Amino acid sequence: ILWALLTSVGVFGDMEKVSVKEGDSLTLHTDVTEIQRIFFLMWMYGSQNTIIAKIDGKTQAVSLYDVDDGRFEDRLQLDNKTGSLSISDIRTKHSGDYHLKIISDETFLKTFSVTVHDVIFAGVIAEMNIKIHEITLNSDDIFRGRLHLENQTGSLTIRDIRTSDAGVYQLQISNSKETLYKRFNVFVDPGLSTGYIVLICLCVPLLVAVALASTMLTTGNSNADCGWMNKLEISPS
Repeated sequence: ILWALLTSVGVFGDMEKVSVKEGDSLTLHTDVTEIQRIFFLMWMYGSQNTIIAKIDGKTQAVSLYDVDDGRFEDRLQLDNKTGSLSISDIRTKHSGDYHLKIISDETFLKTFSVTVHDVIFAGVIAEMNIKIHEITLNSDDIFRGRLHLENQTGSLTIRDIRTSDAGVYQLQISNSKETLYKRFNVFVDPGLSTGYIVLICLCVPLLVAVALASTMLTTGNSNADCGWMNKLEISPS
């Protein structure tokens, strides 16, 4: 009966967003101060709520597990005094939802939504949350007044394109089950007149975020390379 209680996961109440870079170590804190006062604590990963760590509050016995594809290897650690979960040398493949469940006199549920950016990530320039119908655009001096995010498709338009806009743009598409990434290498010919670029997304996710990965020209590890143009259309399909 107790094991059924532990593995039966409904809707997780609190949500905390966490953003880190590849190679960092990440600790997800439980705020538990006395582990002996709880019955069980467990961490689950992804939409399947796969158990990756658990601790018995009474014995403080810790158990660690990997998911089916072995992505965590030996990166997981569980603090036997607090139940906090640590992930060392974190990678983009470790992005996703980490569910915390604590069983004591009451049941506590919390989800950590973790996004791992590669080392060239510089910042989010446009974001759309379909669920609450909210669009946020970068307002700093680099892109001020030049960005448009299509509210039906998530396609991003950069007007008055400049050579300084060249670089790697990363598209992040997230829903309740998974997070997908796609990169676009953008080149701008300094000899062309003012134009615009359209980065096309054909999906309608719960969250679309476009990140400027680097202001330097980068060609490696890209899913789409764009030639010298003043108008550009790219599809992630």
